[in-house]
Amino acid sequence: MEFCRTCGMLLQYELQHMDHPARFFCPTCPYVCHIDGKVKIKRKHRLVKKELDPITY
Repeated sequence: MEFCRTCGMLLQYELQHMDHPARFFCPTCPYVCHIDGKVKIKRKHRLVKKELDPITY
């Protein structure tokens, strides 16, 4: 995950298109970070479900 250096928002990824290189961009401000080279995207995160305690009043 990458975060905007200007406003702290989570950056979005945009694939390379025509003559535009791949980049990260902020959806709320004009911050853009161009990417040189290959980017590896990993999505192998196993979520562990934790037990919830019952709520009593």
